[in-house]
Amino acid sequence: MFMPFILLIPYVVLLIIYLTFEQKKNFKVATSLKLCLSLFFTVTAWIAVIMSGGEGKWFIPAVLVSVGLFFSIFGDYYLQYIKKDLPKYKKGIMFFAITQIFYIVALYLIYPGGFIRYIIMVVLLLIAVALMKKQNWDTASHFKHLTIYTVLLALMCGSAVEV
Repeated sequence: MFMPFILLIPYVVLLIIYLTFEQKKNFKVATSLKLCLSLFFTVTAWIAVIMSGGEGKWFIPAVLVSVGLFFSIFGDYYLQYIKKDLPKYKKGIMFFAITQIFYIVALYLIYPGGFIRYIIMVVLLLIAVALMKKQNWDTASHFKHLTIYTVLLALMCGSAVEV
C-alpha cells in the first residue's frame, strides 16, 4: 500500500522539471523528460504485472494496459512534433489510437457491460464536434487520424465510466 506513494514522489519531481523545460520551449530536454515520464508509467505497470504472479482475473487486463502504456511512449515521442513535423505528429496520433485499443479490450474483459459506454461515447463525440465548430479547429491536414483517435478515445472513456 505504501509503495505507490513512494513512486509518486519521483514522478511529481520529474513532471515539474518536464513542465519547466516545456514552458521554456527546450524541445530536446522536454522531449527526453516526457519520454522518461511515459517510461516511468510503463515500467511501474509492468512491475505490478510481474508482482501479481500471473494470477487473478485482473492479470490479462493489466497486461493489456501495460502494453497500451508501452505504445503510448511512442505516441508521446511523436506528439512532441505537433508544430514541427506533421507526418511524425500523425504517427503519434496513431500510436495513441493503438494504445486506446488495448485499453478498450482490457476494460471489456473486466466488464463486457451493456450499452452505457456507447451512449457516453456518442455524447463525448457530439461535444468534440461542437467544440471543433465553435472554436474553428483546423484539422484538415490530419482529420482522418484525429477522427480515428477521437472515436477510440471516446469509446475508451465510455468503457471506463461504465466499468
